[in-house]
Amino acid sequence: MAIAFVQMSFLVSHLKRGNFEKLMDVNHIPLPVVRRLCCLPEQMQACLQRSAIRLAVQICRKAHVGRAAKQRIQRYALMLSRNSKSTDRLPDRPMNDSFCTHNIISSDTSNLPPYSGKLQEYWMAGNGVFLRSHRPELEVCLAIARCTVGNLPQIKPYFRLVPSKVPASTISEIIQICLEAGEREVLFYLSYTNQWQLHVPAQTASRTSVAATESSFNSTYETALIEIHSHAGAPACFSTQDDIEESGKFRIFAVIGSLPEKPSICVRLGVYDRFFDIPISWIFTL
Repeated sequence: MAIAFVQMSFLVSHLKRGNFEKLMDVNHIPLPVVRRLCCLPEQMQACLQRSAIRLAVQICRKAHVGRAAKQRIQRYALMLSRNSKSTDRLPDRPMNDSFCTHNIISSDTSNLPPYSGKLQEYWMAGNGVFLRSHRPELEVCLAIARCTVGNLPQIKPYFRLVPSKVPASTISEIIQICLEAGEREVLFYLSYTNQWQLHVPAQTASRTSVAATESSFNSTYETALIEIHSHAGAPACFSTQDDIEESGKFRIFAVIGSLPEKPSICVRLGVYDRFFDIPISWIFTL
């Protein structure tokens, strides 16, 4: 635990300074992980607390520490983010963002330019500010702020799921596994390669939590497009702990609850540090 605390302090220190290369080289953290944790450096002052917690969660996953230790590291990360020394604060100047682009739409929005290769693209248009991102199975352009900006064309938001919707038979299988687990939560991953593939990773679970015990690297976790967990008899809604653990990822999340009497599903899209509630019908065939 002491080693994790020291590592946590070291990582957060570099995070505040925007030393992303240092995070990768010194701590041997793969670039995709760093991208997930540091996806908005131009707003680091505002989201430092959440970024620190994401780092804590990543350390916990890597070290396979228990739930109690995980909560202690998260509290330590929160303390670091709130009590940083003045020498660690970000300078009051724009930061070079390796993971985002910021754009103003100036032409016909029916033909947006090709993706820039960055994780996130922010677009200002006549009808607000939009976030655009993509992965092989999914393309999105969704509003993060609605407003009217004069003399700019409007953007039509979109959500494009490349694979077909998840079939009802897969949902039935998931619900059956949840019922067999009783009051324990269950974690599922859904990935797509020509067809939907359901994975139930090795995990530890209780009535109020579930966590995969397998390494997150080179596993079904890395290839998953949809991450689902159950709340047993509790309502199907995302908790504060879910917000923490699901931040920093670009994928679809779902929670199943109200079992066994009235199974229900709640779905949202996570685009790194932002969540968008989306209709169930966009993802699942029920």
